[in-house]
Amino acid sequence: MTTATRSEQSPQRLNAAPESHQLVESILTQLINRKEALGLSYAQLGKLLGVSRAATFQILRVGKAPTIPTLVAYAKAMGCRLSMELEEH
Repeated sequence: MTTATRSEQSPQRLNAAPESHQLVESILTQLINRKEALGLSYAQLGKLLGVSRAATFQILRVGKAPTIPTLVAYAKAMGCRLSMELEEH
């Protein structure tokens, strides 16, 4: 018996890519806006997170796809909570 890969089990998974990129870019934009509103430099934010300035800059670059735990950590470091909702369509 062979098992199907995730993409074989869910053909719509491939179609979700543009939507997921938009979601990530929206969250990153909000994090960048929050960083700027707080007047934090990349070095200061990195210190709060325990990572380098360069690592902080790379994560917040729009176009990257950080993990959900990373996004949660960045939001928390800036006094926010990341929330996501599942909606039927």
